[in-house]
Amino acid sequence: MNNESLFSMALGLQSPWKVEEIIFSNDNILEQNELHLQIGFESGARFADESGGGLCQWHSLK
Repeated sequence: MNNESLFSMALGLQSPWKVEEIIFSNDNILEQNELHLQIGFESGARFADESGGGLCQWHSLK
């Protein structure tokens, strides 16, 4: 099991949601630690449209 899967389970994420990236930064000078999780979804996932009328694919704006 990889770290992304472990964090997905710990957060209770269900398909199509998943943790895609984990970044841990440690600043010893400022004595600060940060954990950043990037959450995304599986390719091809479908979501309910705003009217609740059906499932639609997400389209990238890139």
